Amino acid sequence: MKRKKKVFSVNDKLRVRKSYYTFTKEYPQGFVRIQRSKRRINKKQIRRGLLYALCFVILLCISYFAVSLGLEISYKPIDNTAQNEIHSSAYAVLSEQGVKALYVPYTRLGDENYLRNAAKQVQKKNGNSVVIDFKTKEGKLVYSSLQENAVAGKCALYDNDTVRRALDIFDNAGLAVIARIYCFEDSCVAMANSSLAVKYMNTDVNWLDGSDEKGGKPWLNPYSKEVRNYLTGIVREISSFGVGAFMLESMQFPDGENTSGATYQGEKDKAKRNAALKNITNQIKNALPENALLIFSQSASDCVSINEAIYFGSMAELPVYAVAADTRERPLSVAVDKKTDYVSILSMYSAAAAQYPGKKIIPLVDVSEYSYSYFRSMKKSGFDSFILYSETGEY
Repeated sequence: MKRKKKVFSVNDKLRVRKSYYTFTKEYPQGFVRIQRSKRRINKKQIRRGLLYALCFVILLCISYFAVSLGLEISYKPIDNTAQNEIHSSAYAVLSEQGVKALYVPYTRLGDENYLRNAAKQVQKKNGNSVVIDFKTKEGKLVYSSLQENAVAGKCALYDNDTVRRALDIFDNAGLAVIARIYCFEDSCVAMANSSLAVKYMNTDVNWLDGSDEKGGKPWLNPYSKEVRNYLTGIVREISSFGVGAFMLESMQFPDGENTSGATYQGEKDKAKRNAALKNITNQIKNALPENALLIFSQSASDCVSINEAIYFGSMAELPVYAVAADTRERPLSVAVDKKTDYVSILSMYSAAAAQYPGKKIIPLVDVSEYSYSYFRSMKKSGFDSFILYSETGEY
């Protein structure tokens, strides 16, 4: 009898190995599916996965160091000496010929086309400078500060490269940049670090310049050493960009609702409030290069008569080059419109010059009042400087 040839079955687990190779003696003759070792496949997958993971980590590290280096370059302050040499000629013109500036809104600082057009507008109006808010009314900064309180309050609006490009546009046009700085009016830092804020009735509650319903904001304490050092650090950083002129706003004690309830940690004698303002102005002045120009800004009404409620005395002894008089908030007694002659302007100039002897008086004029006759009257009355203001930056 002919013996039947046995056929191996896939299910014959007792006699069939799970894995065979073509050179193996036990290689079956039949319809047996050849299976690779699962363990061998897993090892390859693990090795491949580890290789991919290693490549990803290396790529991540390279990206991290590249970004870190880019940020370091972007935030690195410009060498103070070198940049001052670039801008020195423009600032020399301010001290010799007076300030003839247009206000440029910080909200348009990243728009290079607008900045170039603004520079052309300044030149058409025979101007020599622009005013830009480097520290806004809310305490925001148009650059990335390294100051601890600025970082904590997330006060930066732009990166430093944006600021440098803007400054280059005005520098190439032969124009100086005047950095306007709101000093103690600063809700950004006051809310980030409550210990630096003006307090209400000697409590831990921040005093506000208005009710919450009216959008009241806290102010910084002029007696705080940390606040004074913060402001000094800010002007030093801005100076490192090559800016050589600074206009100080809100260099005063706060005004608003219920100022009688405002208290200042560190104050020992209310009679010395005026001296406190002069001390911080001197500190800022000493922190700047010797040839830097400092401008004190206030309303035109305060410029022609002393406001005891916020200055507690005369500000005539401030170490400043000029006083900017904001005519947008002037009283009717010194009101000037397009149709008046120079008599009213002369009256304002005479009163301001008498209060600030030896200081240049710079009126800040709204663009709606801009006219040839107006500025002819200004020049005739004694003003040789001006700041033309437009909230939108259109002239």
